[in-house]
Amino acid sequence: QEPLIAARSADALGVRLEREAAARELRASLDADLADLAARRDQWVRSRDVIVPAARQQADLETASYAAGRAGLADVLNAFTALADARLEALDREAAVARDTVRITLAYRSDDQ
Repeated sequence: QEPLIAARSADALGVRLEREAAARELRASLDADLADLAARRDQWVRSRDVIVPAARQQADLETASYAAGRAGLADVLNAFTALADARLEALDREAAVARDTVRITLAYRSDDQ
């Protein structure tokens, strides 16, 4: 009976080690996904808080220059096109953050939550 107990004990140890390895892999994958999410969020915040306001300021400056006769209509149109592009990029980045957040939540949530 002792060999049977030893075999079952070895099987249990093997299962436990496999479970621990799987948990480590899952944790590493979660950590990588969270790091990617943080980077995407930083890009979105920078777009929203820095790039869009800078494009808005440039559009305002070009509009004022046009009103003063120092800039052409093409300059104003280019500035507003750049502002629209910056806004769209910020929205794309916000959507990517939302998608990743949902994906991570669904992929890694535990059954007890």
